[in-house]
Amino acid sequence: MRAKRQLKFSLGLASPADRGIIIHQKGGRAMAQMTWEEIAEQLIRDLQKGKYTSGEKLPSENKLAGELQVSRAEVRKAYSRLKELGYVYSLQGYGSFFAGKKEKIPLAMVGSTSFTQKMEELGIPHESRNIQAKRISYRQPIYESLGLSKDEPVWKVALLRIVDGAPAAEKYFPRLPREAGGILSFHQHLLQNGCTRFHGENSQMTVGLLTRLEQEVLELPAASTGLVFSSKTVRDPDGAVLEVYRTVYRADRFIFVYS
Repeated sequence: MRAKRQLKFSLGLASPADRGIIIHQKGGRAMAQMTWEEIAEQLIRDLQKGKYTSGEKLPSENKLAGELQVSRAEVRKAYSRLKELGYVYSLQGYGSFFAGKKEKIPLAMVGSTSFTQKMEELGIPHESRNIQAKRISYRQPIYESLGLSKDEPVWKVALLRIVDGAPAAEKYFPRLPREAGGILSFHQHLLQNGCTRFHGENSQMTVGLLTRLEQEVLELPAASTGLVFSSKTVRDPDGAVLEVYRTVYRADRFIFVYS
């Protein structure tokens, strides 16, 4: 069994020496420029204290940078962290908005617990729907990531998770049977077919713009961003790639943690 590790996003304050921040001179006094981590922490405190209401627009990057006397790049990094944590969402061309004080659902970036198991452990009502299952033609990047030759079958399966709001998942599976259209959890599919030893690799989480279809499925406004998690599932001990997937989550409902 692999030892579990617990790591969460940390926004704690440190001394200027520890942070390596820049000290400026102004009016004969030394002034410490805020780092993006400090800006993010201050914004989180403001949001938690009710300074903004759900859906209210936050200051623009330029305005906040001027108020704090920092670079726009530092503010952009702070806003990106708040998006990752699910506190804000953005609309392209309109700015960043407070997602509201809904209690966020934690999702682990690593570990062996499936999405379905996680929802059951938290006691959250959920539903899974298989909205697409089709065999795809040869695409080099996908086949290479799965370690397959051109003549082996690969299926694209799109799953929709319903949890008050709806996270969606698109996954690529090698060598799936014809009943691919009935799969609601690949984790359960593996266990039911005798594969009990596997782990995730190359896990990455980003904040990005969603496609029009993803916005429609998740019932989000145009130009919305989401939390995008990509990874692959590898069988132990031979290292065969079982799954490559990309999952899109609503940023107003979920927070990622390391576990």
